[in-house]
Amino acid sequence: MRFDAVKFVNHADDHPEDPVLRVRPLDVHELEALYALLTAHLGLERKARPEDILRSLGTLLSRVRGADANIERFDPLAVVPAHVAKVGEEAFLTLGGPDDVWRISSADLRRYFDSVWYPGPDDLLIMDPEACWVVGVSSGGAVSC
Repeated sequence: MRFDAVKFVNHADDHPEDPVLRVRPLDVHELEALYALLTAHLGLERKARPEDILRSLGTLLSRVRGADANIERFDPLAVVPAHVAKVGEEAFLTLGGPDDVWRISSADLRRYFDSVWYPGPDDLLIMDPEACWVVGVSSGGAVSC
């Protein structure tokens, strides 16, 4: 599922105290920079397609034992090991494919994860803007890092 109007409407219904979900899609230049960074980190060819980059990234993730995105108030950033990287102020999300990458504050992602990820239709990758860490959440709720 892509980041679409349904998520925004549902967020406003579920969180009337803060009805605007503050996310912003990456523009074409930001996407190019992100994929260049991921290509370098992964050691892929410079001409690698974005879908292949994301697929390669996904193969490096390992299941986090005991982590389940289906639990109430799940914090997807809590699974990032402190000894690996520090969670910064922003994160990137991709739900619908390589051209559907969004920027969100880490605080909003933690607080409104239920507005970002839905069990069933959504496979989600979350990463920091420097691509130092990645968290995957499967459509069934399995979490990997």
